[in-house]
Amino acid sequence: MKAVGDLPYLACPPLAGGAYGRWFTDTTIWRPYVEWVARRHALPAPRELSVGTPGSHPVFVTADGYVVKFYAPHWPSDARSESAVFECLRATSLAAVPRPAVLAGGRLFAGGEPWAWPYAVFVSMKGRALADLGAHWPPSAWTTTAHELGRIVRALHEVPLDDTVPDFASWSAYEMSNLLRTAPERRRHELAWARLDFEKWEAHWHEVIEREWARPCLLHGDLTADHVFIQKSSDAVRITGLIDWADALIGDPAYELVAVYVDLFRGQRDQFMAFRSGYGDGPMFRPTWKRRATAWLLAYRFDVGSMLAAIRPALSSINSFQDVEEIVWEGF
Repeated sequence: MKAVGDLPYLACPPLAGGAYGRWFTDTTIWRPYVEWVARRHALPAPRELSVGTPGSHPVFVTADGYVVKFYAPHWPSDARSESAVFECLRATSLAAVPRPAVLAGGRLFAGGEPWAWPYAVFVSMKGRALADLGAHWPPSAWTTTAHELGRIVRALHEVPLDDTVPDFASWSAYEMSNLLRTAPERRRHELAWARLDFEKWEAHWHEVIEREWARPCLLHGDLTADHVFIQKSSDAVRITGLIDWADALIGDPAYELVAVYVDLFRGQRDQFMAFRSGYGDGPMFRPTWKRRATAWLLAYRFDVGSMLAAIRPALSSINSFQDVEEIVWEGF
């Protein structure tokens, strides 16, 4: 099967066995398709092509100021989500919510194939991912960055949601409800939660989430250290942008706290409190935030149990959802 000129159709390997991981980061396979995208949108031909921190989708960074992201069929809703969130952010300045500017988008294949391979082209972010630099920072640099990130996330959560995103909002509501409903099935097999009685889970999340949910907000959904880009000089550190919005949702802002606490700050009190100071008195930190964040921790889209157990070893002795809340958020 031929498409996009004489280039063959891209048959995506399965996730199991590691074949996908090798395939989606192979620049020799993907270079012709990046070059085709560049020609189609009158962009410079890529002189150099590299892979950023591998995530879920094939993403290629050029030396010419742009990044090409192809959306794989294993996560069919991600292209729609990322497109929708950038539409939501259209009227929000890059200063308020820094993010990559969108240059172009489209599909590699027109129709009839198993997957059209949608793609997006973004302006390259300045700086590097926080994950690459943060381990070598003094505490003052972490505090500054955490405070600025809090300000950015507050601005994100205050983005007006109007009638332009009803499909995205409906899909998000379904997705968040599904995460809550399927939590026992996903978490029972994870060692960190082996002692929890998930027979009581449905009543718990109805009580904690449905009765205490703040107004829905626009969420990044995956605020890890890989997705926060920073630039530092001899006397300053600044956040240049948040990348990878494919897990974005409209929903409870407490959901955002899971990645922020577990991955970004690794449970560090000073960093988390600086983030909270930057965020201020907003919807994320309503009086019930610990209970809601704990429920989302157990319902989160990704497995964070092993990371959390390393941060809070006392989780090995938990017997209830209340135990999780008290141990995870001890001292906050």
